[in-house]
Amino acid sequence: MNDAMIDQMQRYGFLGPEFLLWLWYRFDTDGGRFAVDGEPVDVIFDNQLTLEGHLAEAETSRLSGGLPANSPEAYQALRVGKRVAKARIRLAKGANEWTFVIDTETFNIGGLKVPQVPGTDKHDQIIERFYMIEELDRLLDDLYKQFLEHRIGAPWKKEFKEMAEWVNEPVDDA
Repeated sequence: MNDAMIDQMQRYGFLGPEFLLWLWYRFDTDGGRFAVDGEPVDVIFDNQLTLEGHLAEAETSRLSGGLPANSPEAYQALRVGKRVAKARIRLAKGANEWTFVIDTETFNIGGLKVPQVPGTDKHDQIIERFYMIEELDRLLDDLYKQFLEHRIGAPWKKEFKEMAEWVNEPVDDA
């Protein structure tokens, strides 16, 4: 990795956590449904969420089990200034569903589970699995593009205010 790449990662490093926060906000407020190429794609925050203080990694909240994105602990972490560092996401399009952990600092994907591929021919299954990985990459690219269009567009100021209000709403911990 060269110095220019490191400089860009440091300069624009806030975009990864903001992207996942935006997805989380959309998941929580309107079900996480997006349109990609005119087709519905659902983004679901699954059973793992890590939030970190941006000044010290020691300030980490790791939440797991159930739907931690709906927990009072998750919202409290946001209220004290922690940012989303990693999240397990389920992304569904039609009958296909991918599950993975995304790291907001590097955009690395881990623990990827691709949709089941039919057939008994091993070669065809491998080709189909690669296709499913490419499809996930395309879907994530499109979602990130939608986020960036919001982020640099006129509606961002209003949406950012709504997101701040959402973070500070009381959470039912029953």
